[in-house]
Amino acid sequence: MRRDQVWLTVTVVLVCAIIAFSLSQWLSFPGKVPYSAKNPKELGVKAFYLFVEKRGKKVGLWESGYNQLPAAGGNTLMVISPQGEALSQADVKDLRHWVQMGNQLVLWAPVDSDWVKAFRLKGEECLASSNFRFVIPRQNDPWLGKVQLLEWTGDQCVSPNDETRPLLVDREHHTLVAEQIIGRGRIVYIPEVSLVTNDRIDQADHIALLLSLIENRPGTIWFDETVHSLSSQLVQPPKKSDELSEAPPNSEMPEPSMPSFFSLIGNDAWPILLQLIFLVVLWLYAKGKRFAAPRFERVKEKRNALEYVEAMAVWYSRSGIRKEALMIQHQELRKEILETLRLPRKISDESLSRQIEQCIGTDFRRAYDELTSTIVQVVSSKRNISQAAFIQWSASIQELRKELEQWKNTPRISAASRL
Repeated sequence: MRRDQVWLTVTVVLVCAIIAFSLSQWLSFPGKVPYSAKNPKELGVKAFYLFVEKRGKKVGLWESGYNQLPAAGGNTLMVISPQGEALSQADVKDLRHWVQMGNQLVLWAPVDSDWVKAFRLKGEECLASSNFRFVIPRQNDPWLGKVQLLEWTGDQCVSPNDETRPLLVDREHHTLVAEQIIGRGRIVYIPEVSLVTNDRIDQADHIALLLSLIENRPGTIWFDETVHSLSSQLVQPPKKSDELSEAPPNSEMPEPSMPSFFSLIGNDAWPILLQLIFLVVLWLYAKGKRFAAPRFERVKEKRNALEYVEAMAVWYSRSGIRKEALMIQHQELRKEILETLRLPRKISDESLSRQIEQCIGTDFRRAYDELTSTIVQVVSSKRNISQAAFIQWSASIQELRKELEQWKNTPRISAASRL
């Protein structure tokens, strides 16, 4: 086979592979959208959808306009972290009328969302020392009364007003969950969206909170997918003609600006443009233009297993390696504690000690602080570490890691876990 034919075959195979990869990414897009009921990843809410289905409730995906919502009462619409354009006045009117008929709208959105503003809801800052908040129910509901602890990672809560009333508050009397009564229905607002994601739905008493929203609803639980559609993620809808007609008659029309090159290229054209650039580079490489001729690399010699063992033995025999090994073990222990308690890496030692005592216990915190102080003093000193001391401190670190693993695997006792 000639050189030109080889490169032609390679080019065709690469183009087919790129096209297949692009199609797979396009078809799998709904399964990757954050907070979508079709997404099984960490930021999806498919676990919530399947949980409602396993409870024997009627559940479905809502992908139509809000003016087509079922007129019967008792239904629920879950709107989780809506994206795209703000609600139109017609959509707000349709949703409010639908709620008045005895239905429930559950809105999971940050306080700066356009949905929150559309329903005249407000938020306020509510800082706390820990991500876990003990809550107090404000309404008489059996499942709501079982909610005692929530993992609230954000610092925003609901700002109470005359139109809303609290459902759950923390010990500092910050409103975490609120409702707005409209006719025979209600709008429930929760500003912390992470409570319902796949990776946190089973934390604390999140399940009990979800059951308080769906258990007493006889109708269908709808998950709104129109706020997570492909068009809302990529393309913004054009303005309607009636919006342009609302401009004052004497107002000056803005002069059209010259479109840039990037604005002329749509989202669908970018993969084609990248493929063309890649093909040009391949053609230049095949013709030897601006690149050297193809040259195969020589086989590199690698060390065998015995040489690696000898090198590691020499490395560990150095006098100062015990300090380095001890410091690495302590850093790994600290990293595991931060990952277990879901704490930031740049947290101070004092804040870390408080979090350890609050979540794990005083004994573990005292042992960790004493071990940390000892290791810092030993590593900073000029004296070498004896073999017996090195083995003793390494065993202490390993013991703390075992206690941490045992605490991690111990199920948390909560009201939701008794289901």
